[in-house]
Amino acid sequence: MDESFFKPGASNEDINKWANKAFDEIESKYYEEEQPLPAYLYHVTTIENARKILEEGLMPSKLLDPDKQPAVSLTDDIEYGKRIAAVTQGTEDLVVLRIYTSQIDRCAARNYLRAPNPNSEDIYEQHGVHEVFYEDAIPPQAISIVRPRDPDSKK
Repeated sequence: MDESFFKPGASNEDINKWANKAFDEIESKYYEEEQPLPAYLYHVTTIENARKILEEGLMPSKLLDPDKQPAVSLTDDIEYGKRIAAVTQGTEDLVVLRIYTSQIDRCAARNYLRAPNPNSEDIYEQHGVHEVFYEDAIPPQAISIVRPRDPDSKK
C-alpha cells in the first residue's frame, strides 16, 4: 500500500484516498456477529479530544464514510486501536479511553470480528480483533483514561 501521504506536503485528498483504501482492506477481513461485549472496550483519540470526551461523553460520528450510520469506534485491542487512530487522527500522540460496557446500551453495539491469521507477516493480523461500532452516545461516567501502569493497558 502506498504510504506517500506520510510525506510532508501530502494533500488532504491524498490522505483520505489512502485511508479509505486502507479501511476497505481492513473491513474485508471482518464479519459481523452477535456476541456478548467484554467488560471493557477501548477508544483511542487525541489529548484534546479526550479532555472533551471526559466532560461530555463520546458522540457518534460519520467515521470516514458519510454514507454509514454514525457510530463510535471501539475495540477490545488497545494496540489495534492505536494503529487505527494514528491514521485517522494523524498523530501518534494519543490517549486510550476505557469504556465500561456495563454502563452502555448493548443493543446499540454492532460487533465485528476478525479471525486470527497466524501465518500473516502483519503482526496485527496474527491475532483476532473484536471491533464494535456503537451507534449511541456514551456518557462520561462510562469512560476513564487507561494509565500506562493499568494491568489491561498491555493488550
